[in-house]
Formats: sequence, structure tokens, C-alpha cells
Amino acid sequence: MSLVRCALFYFFLLFFFCVRLHATSETALAAAAPAAAPAAAPAAAGGVPSDKSLDFSKLWDHVQTASLSLQRAAALRSSALLQQSAAERLSAPVLQLSGQFSSSINPDLKLTPKQQGAFLVTAPLWDFGRQSAQELKAAAQVFAADTQSAEGKEILRVRTARFYIAAAAASDVVAELQDQLRNADVKLKAVTQSYLRGERPQTDVVRLKVELGKAQLQVRRAQDDERGLQLQVSQLIGSSDSFALKPLSKRSLEHWQWVLKRLTVRPQETAAIERLRSNKALLESELSALDAEGLPVISGSAGVQALGTLTPLKPEFLVQLSVQHSLPLSSARDFKKESVLARLRENRLSLDEEMKNRSDKIQQSQRRMESLLQQLELQKVQIAMLLEHQKLIRARYFAGRASLLELSNTEDELLANRLELTRLHAGLYTAAVDAFEALGGKDLETLFQ
Repeated sequence: MSLVRCALFYFFLLFFFCVRLHATSETALAAAAPAAAPAAAPAAAGGVPSDKSLDFSKLWDHVQTASLSLQRAAALRSSALLQQSAAERLSAPVLQLSGQFSSSINPDLKLTPKQQGAFLVTAPLWDFGRQSAQELKAAAQVFAADTQSAEGKEILRVRTARFYIAAAAASDVVAELQDQLRNADVKLKAVTQSYLRGERPQTDVVRLKVELGKAQLQVRRAQDDERGLQLQVSQLIGSSDSFALKPLSKRSLEHWQWVLKRLTVRPQETAAIERLRSNKALLESELSALDAEGLPVISGSAGVQALGTLTPLKPEFLVQLSVQHSLPLSSARDFKKESVLARLRENRLSLDEEMKNRSDKIQQSQRRMESLLQQLELQKVQIAMLLEHQKLIRARYFAGRASLLELSNTEDELLANRLELTRLHAGLYTAAVDAFEALGGKDLETLFQ
């Protein structure tokens, strides 16, 4: 009976150990899993501030909150973390409880009942790197999930910047055309008064009415374009509220030269490159796992076993040492290894290609920015001269020494140059975004500050 009490003591001791191990695993898994993402707020409650005005930094905050792709990437990362926790516990001891009741028939056709019970704790003692390979693969999957999330965020940040530039530039165009519309209305009223005094012909009044209608149509078209771009921005932030984007800052030439200088000294730290590196780590872990599959596993077991008939069982302590080794009859594992090696070579070539493409894109963006800066300075000089010319022609027209056609042509040319300046300004920001994208897009916020 003392042997039975000893067996029961060890049984409860091992049972308590397994319960504690399970509780520890559950706690670790709960700690590894990130907090559940809060449900997206309805559009009416939305994130647009009360002043309805957004700069790029605020816009980017709202885009991150509303982005389903970022939430999906966070869920994938949570899954990878849980898989990593599971892989780290593959070598944990296993509790085995078994019981069997059977009967045998002797030559006299009598049944002889038999009973068998066992309580064992089994654990791998040495697996020649198989467990380490699985843990390495799980860690590589977490790394891949992190880089995938970072790449999605990088793409979304650049996309948001492009929408912001396009929408802000459209607002600038509307402002220029509205200014032209106000000037046309003022000019029509002045010429109408001159006509009533007999100083200007009626044809000038009619022509100015036509120009006023043309200016109204241009404003309407520009406002439609602006609303279309703002709708796209609204879809990014998940809000139907109306808002206005802060205009693009008119940076000085010295500022843009400072930006160009930063682009020449910054290293390439892109999420796409990190993703390719994570793919390399994942493939290398798969290769290690395939190598480990061809090695044996040594396991040990210890516990209590009892055999007997209907009489009380006789428990006895049991210690086992087992070696498990699989000898494949085909070359499937070798083909898998060759496949992984081929994917590693492809990954290395993709990494080289990605780095070259981004380096080329940086150089192209720099050259484009330098060209746009030169055009901007020339355009400013051109507008300054046209403003002086407009004043002269306007004075000559109301003095009766210039025709309305001369005045209209001058003002149309001035408007075209102002719109071109807005286009060049937006193009300069877009070229800078292209360069920042090639470098990873991590400092895009500084471009709009």
C-alpha cells in the first residue's frame, strides 16, 4: 500500500505541475496578443476637428485611425505572435494517462480479465536542432508581419501625401479663379459706368459680360474638381463631414535647397527593403527546418504503470528512453531544399533590384526638383512683369488709348501664369514626395511643416 500512496503522491505532484504550466502558457499568450482594436467611430462622430481645417499631420492621424488595411496588418501580426508562442512550447512535457480493460480466452474457454493503467510524463531530450528551427521560423514570421505592416503604412502615408497635395493645389486654383472672377465683375461695373457716360462703346460691355460668364464657368469647373478630390480625402479618413485643407506653404528657395541636401545624405530605410530581408530570414528558417527533419529525436518518459487481473493492481515505476528517426524513401526533401535555395536566389536579386530602382528614383526626383525650382523662379519674375504690364494697360484702356482686347489678353496671360505657378508649386511638392517615398517616407510630415 505504501507503493500505491507513493504513486498517488507523484500523480498529484505531476498534475499540479501540468496545471501550472498551462496557466503560465495562457498568461504568456494573453500578454503576446495586442489589445483589440477599437471599433471605428461612425462618420458623424468622426475625427475632423471642430474648426474643419486639416494640415497634413492631422490628416495622417485620421487616415491611420480609419484605415482597415492597417487594422488587418495588426491582426496578422497578432496571429504571428501567437504562432511564435506556440512554437516555443512544442518541447514542453506531455502528460499521458491511459487505461485498458481486456479479457483473454484460455484453452478451457474461460475468460481471464486483465487491467492495465499508466501515468507517464514524456519530454524530448534532444532533437538535434528541430525545436530551434521551428522557433527561428516563427520569429521570422513575426519579422515578416512587422515589415508587411510597416510597408502598408509607408504606402498609405505616401498616398495620403499625394491626395493632400492634389486637393490643396485644387483649392489654390479655385482661389486664383475666384480672384479673377471678382476682378472681372469690378471691371464690368466700371466699364458699364463709362458706357453710361458715353466714354466706352457698348461692345465693351457685352464682351465683358461674356468674359464674366467664362470666369464663372471656370470657377465652377475648378470647384467641381476640388470637391472630387476632397471626396477622395474624405474616403481616406472615413468621414462625410465637410472640411478644408490648409494650403501648401510657399517655401523659399533656401528651404528647398536644404531639402535637396538632406536627400543626398540620407540612407535608404524603406519597408519594402526590410520586407525582402524578412523574406530572406523566413526562407533561411525553412531551410533549417528541412535540415532538422532528417535528424533523430531522443525522448524520455517517466511515470507509473500498473498491470494485473481482477486482483488489485501492482503499480511499478517506469522509465523509458526512445529514439525516433525517419528514413525517407524518396528525394522529396531534397527537392524542397532546392526550391527554397532557388527562392533565396530570387529574393537576393529582388533586393538588389529594389535598391537600384529606389536609388534611380531618388536621382530622378532630385533632378526634377532642381528643374522645377528654376522654373518657379522664372515664373515669379514673369508674373511680376505681367502685373506691371496689367497696370499700364488698364490705365491706358480707361484713358481711351488701349482697346479692351489688349486688356483682356494681358489679364488672361496673367491668370495663365498664376495657374502655372500653382501647378509648378504642387509639382515641386510631388517630386519631393517621390524622393521621400524612395527613402521610406518616414519624414514626410516635415515636408509640410
